[in-house]
Amino acid sequence: MIAAKSERKKQSVVSKVFPTLIAVVLATAGGVYVYKYESGEMTDREKAESVLVQDKDAISKIVVKNAKATITFEKDKKDWKITSPLKVEPDSMKMDDLLGRLAKLDSKRLVDDKTASLSAYGLDKPAATVEYVTQKGTASILVGNKSDVESSYYVKRSDSDKLFLVDTYNVQIFQDDFNSFRDKRIVKVESGKATQVKLVTKSETRAFKRADKEKWVIVSPLSIRANPQTIQTLLNALDGLRAEEFVNDAPKPADLASYGLDKPECAISVTFEKDEGTRTLLIGKKKDQDASRTYVKRDTADNVYAVNSSSLLELSKPIEDFKDPKVFDFSATKIKKITVVNQGRTAQMERDAKGNWTFVSPQIKKEAHTAITILAGALENLKAKSYTREDKTKKAEYKLDPFEVKISFEGEAIPPTTLAFGQAVPDKGRYIRIGEDPFLVVPEDDPTGKAISVVNAYMALADFTSDSAQTIKVTKASDTLELKKDDKGEWSVISPKGTVLVDPKAKVNGVLDALSTVGADEFLPTRAGLTSELRLDSPEYKVTVGLKGAPELVVEIGQAVGNRRGVKTSARASHLARVSGPDLIAKLSDLLSPFSKPPPAPAASGKPVAVPPGAPAIRPPDVPGAPPGPVVVPPTVTLPSAAAAFPGAPASGPGTSLPHLGLTIPSPAPSPKK
Repeated sequence: MIAAKSERKKQSVVSKVFPTLIAVVLATAGGVYVYKYESGEMTDREKAESVLVQDKDAISKIVVKNAKATITFEKDKKDWKITSPLKVEPDSMKMDDLLGRLAKLDSKRLVDDKTASLSAYGLDKPAATVEYVTQKGTASILVGNKSDVESSYYVKRSDSDKLFLVDTYNVQIFQDDFNSFRDKRIVKVESGKATQVKLVTKSETRAFKRADKEKWVIVSPLSIRANPQTIQTLLNALDGLRAEEFVNDAPKPADLASYGLDKPECAISVTFEKDEGTRTLLIGKKKDQDASRTYVKRDTADNVYAVNSSSLLELSKPIEDFKDPKVFDFSATKIKKITVVNQGRTAQMERDAKGNWTFVSPQIKKEAHTAITILAGALENLKAKSYTREDKTKKAEYKLDPFEVKISFEGEAIPPTTLAFGQAVPDKGRYIRIGEDPFLVVPEDDPTGKAISVVNAYMALADFTSDSAQTIKVTKASDTLELKKDDKGEWSVISPKGTVLVDPKAKVNGVLDALSTVGADEFLPTRAGLTSELRLDSPEYKVTVGLKGAPELVVEIGQAVGNRRGVKTSARASHLARVSGPDLIAKLSDLLSPFSKPPPAPAASGKPVAVPPGAPAIRPPDVPGAPPGPVVVPPTVTLPSAAAAFPGAPASGPGTSLPHLGLTIPSPAPSPKK
């Protein structure tokens, strides 16, 4: 038993000491290796040395032979070409990789200083042979069998007996096939040097021409400015086109027909500056069994390629996608004349000698420089959200007939141009027809509102600004409200005294703004019977505005006839106007909200108060919290006592007053004693 314990103790000691001894041995061996390497005492067999070191620029020819192909590369001045088995361009990155391997090929280790048997290492029938020519002559590298132990190949130079092991990734390129060395780019396009682009399909020919460094124009099928970004994208797509498959390098006519290249679906040509010629790509049909690939070829070469079909999408965009989204190319300052038509109203404007915009044959206003300048700027910056080729069968969809607004303009180096704006289309926007252009525009920013504002200014009822108003008097039937502005710009009621009006400044300015901006539908020369026809012989509203430094403005508004009203304004006494739209009337009604005739006060006896049928409704005055609109009173109202209407009210005393309704509820009579 004692012996057994002793044996287990020895095993425990050995198990603890043995790993430490291993680590010491390895560290010592590593130290010896480093020392021998640094001191130069390491043998050739123990060193990893380069199989080949030379200047790659000195190489002028390379022949790679392997089980897959024999490929010859030759240097033409500075550029490398593949001359066999076909004369084609090499892939630039692949070519650089090949030259890099031949410039410096590192080994994993030296196997032998002198190879006794080539066959033992597969070098009598090498897996690959690479011959290269320099100024010193021709030499070669032999790649033999792969090592059974390491991921390496046996490699030997033809001018040396040394045998090396070289990592697989360093010699794999010598065993690649011909197509892997070929340039996958089909058409070389330097977009900065392109001057013309032409796309010919079975149904249409599109041609683009560079106007200057930054601008392109469409010259066919119509003459118009092109979107330079779209042209740039097209050129980049053409240059970036890569072969996914080398289909046929010597096709026969029947082959071309099967690829759809005897009568291509599309031909794209790019012409370059400085006599660099024209390069054309022919696009055939999609592969029968793989629609994700399409056949293409250059017009001057036999080689047929298959490319990713999606890479051709940029080349097949509709012509409207090539139009410049900026509709016009001029400065607003060059526009000299503008005419706007809206709902039968026509406003004509032109610049005077000082460059200011004025109305031609003005109605009331003469100058409208700000509004027209804004409209001219909107025309300069008009940008298309999209273009749509007009389809006569979709006339109803465009809502252009009848148009809502038409704008015509011309100017310095700006030919006469007309834009017709249709009615707004839900979820789409508004279509614009520009002259005879076959494409309709859906704008990013719709200038229709600006154009209508100009027409309204031309057809304005008065020519003043809200700031110039000092007093205002509004009369409706027998009610008159008069207000005055103080030095601080605040409005207050001066008649009737004691009238409470909440936020009078906002209400007065609402009326003034409506008076100065609402445009008449038409102005009619005064004639016999017109006043009665427009119901102005007994106007519903009369507005008098006292203006600073100008005669007072008087505007009379007749009763409604349909959705329009007649208007008489002192600003143009020779004409009467028709106005549509509720804005002005709504503002006047809001201003006069305190005025509604209450019914007669009830008798103190508490008897019912009879209100004749059809009597005016009672509307609370402008009191915070009062409900909007009138309070409708039935034909007969019985007013209870205060105690009955409001539990807890005093049983005797004066009546309870409801001033916001113009009513007084009487107190109940004392109850008789029992």
